[in-house]
Amino acid sequence: MNTQSFLQSPPKNEYILQSQPPPTNLSKIDPKSTLHFYDKNTKKFLFFSIPQQRIFTVPVPLPMSSFPYDGFFPSKYYNNQLFFCGGQSEAQLIKATFMINISSGSIEKKSDMNCERAFHCLEEVDGKMVAIGGKTTKMETNSCEIFTPSNLNSFGSNKGQSQWQTISPLQSPRSNAVSFTFNSCICYVVGGHSSAEEHLQIESCNFRDKDIKWFYIKFHNPVNFLIPERCANSCDLGGGLFLIFGGFTQKSMLTSCIFNANQNVIEKEIPLSNRYYTHDNKSPAFFKDNEVSAIDDTQKIHFINILSGTCTIFDGQKLEKVQF
Repeated sequence: MNTQSFLQSPPKNEYILQSQPPPTNLSKIDPKSTLHFYDKNTKKFLFFSIPQQRIFTVPVPLPMSSFPYDGFFPSKYYNNQLFFCGGQSEAQLIKATFMINISSGSIEKKSDMNCERAFHCLEEVDGKMVAIGGKTTKMETNSCEIFTPSNLNSFGSNKGQSQWQTISPLQSPRSNAVSFTFNSCICYVVGGHSSAEEHLQIESCNFRDKDIKWFYIKFHNPVNFLIPERCANSCDLGGGLFLIFGGFTQKSMLTSCIFNANQNVIEKEIPLSNRYYTHDNKSPAFFKDNEVSAIDDTQKIHFINILSGTCTIFDGQKLEKVQF
């Protein structure tokens, strides 16, 4: 994707992209090419859709005006729905779970998690959602729980609504970590913040194993890459390759690497031309034509070229906004 190719001459202080008529409803949004962000100021989700030639925003209100989310929760697309859980409200950690139907805009409340948590990771493994680590009311935690979005729960019963189930914990507690899933079942957790040094190691768990357990990764090559301590992101590049980018390390905020999950090796390190971090909420990044697109905490959209490390940034506040 050449981001400059679809920019017209922009008016001062405003970006206008070459555009076709916008979608008339949420069902036209392709989750595979849509970035989303929770705006804690307006208490709404903003959908930054990039269907080849246009960027626009679609606010979706939360179901309760009297329940002001402050953010600090991850979210995932699942079966044309946006799934999110936990977070913080009025300085209090919460354990609520919701799903937004992208087609209709309706919101459904699901079962609460077993414990309040924020700054945690959220991954889909074989159609189930896994909440990983994060911060509880006391400190960083290594606890994990799993949830099946449909009425069919982990034990094959369809009686009533699914419940969150506590599973094997991480080897070390961590919050503000980055996670990704390989082959629909092997989950990885990288970096994060904790009082323990072990959080700088990468952990993985195969959810198809009979005994689900997290292990530290044993790399098959020397690792000089600075593992992000917190606030990084990841993107699936396909073929078992994942870009780990941004965040804070012990020395830099301008680093990224390509991790090969087939062999547990760091393929190469890519210095970034601009800083990237995400703290308020983690939004999935997506990859196309050698570029990774991601939103940071200031609602700026980053286009990261994985070949050169160069990064083009668009200010989300200055993009043309279309509200349905």
